[in-house]
Amino acid sequence: MQQVAVFVDAGYLFAASSALLTGSKQPRTDIKLNAEQAIKELFEAAAKAAPDVRLLRIYWYDGIKPFQGPSPSQTSLSQQPNVKLRLGFINSFGQQKGVDSLIVTDLIDLARNAAISDALIVAGDEDLRVGVQVAQTYGVRVHLLGVEPSRGTQSPHLLQEVDSHIEWSRSIVETVISCTKSVVKGPLRPILDQLGPQVGTNVDFSAVIGTVMVRFDTEQITSIKAHLESTGSLPRDVDAPLLAQARHTLGADLNTEQKRQLRREAQAFVRDRSK
Repeated sequence: MQQVAVFVDAGYLFAASSALLTGSKQPRTDIKLNAEQAIKELFEAAAKAAPDVRLLRIYWYDGIKPFQGPSPSQTSLSQQPNVKLRLGFINSFGQQKGVDSLIVTDLIDLARNAAISDALIVAGDEDLRVGVQVAQTYGVRVHLLGVEPSRGTQSPHLLQEVDSHIEWSRSIVETVISCTKSVVKGPLRPILDQLGPQVGTNVDFSAVIGTVMVRFDTEQITSIKAHLESTGSLPRDVDAPLLAQARHTLGADLNTEQKRQLRREAQAFVRDRSK
């Protein structure tokens, strides 16, 4: 059947969107979702990725704390037309768990049952790559939707697997997400605005690193540290997004010294986080 299903990792959407708007990832309590507008934009993105294909539904994946039910905003979202709320959990570190496996399971089940011809995924984690590969063996075309700059917020390996890629611009994100913290105007953080057009080598890359590293959980950070200690460098799937995000933030290519500084600070971040 010619149908498209949309799979939204809310953790990715909130983290990437709040980082784009404010310069760093914001806590969920400081982020507000315009549910109706989000559904409208997702519907339009699905229509763009798979023209003339019927929407099956939007699967929205989020987390809840143990022994707690859905939040009021999650409940409200679940009551929207064409939306199915699927819940993982949030651990004691505030990290969302179980969502990737839910997405992969639903994606493969729908593909195996020939319920969809297309899938639009809003996520960035490399763990979804296997689900994409399996769905494609059933003839499903898989499309990926990212938040600007998606090359810095989505796994390059996941990007390589999908059949097409769409990116939400800042103007779209601003209609879907709002943050309590003041929104950063333009692509540069305030500190960089003060520096003017000639950006020196002494740049604060903390927001860049935070934006990219937020998608890695504690176990993955430990693995990244092991790679760092054995090779003296960060894995490519960490290094490449860091450079892409920094390039977007600065509005220009990094020079050699800036790249070295960014990598030094990222390595220090990994060592500190994995203690």
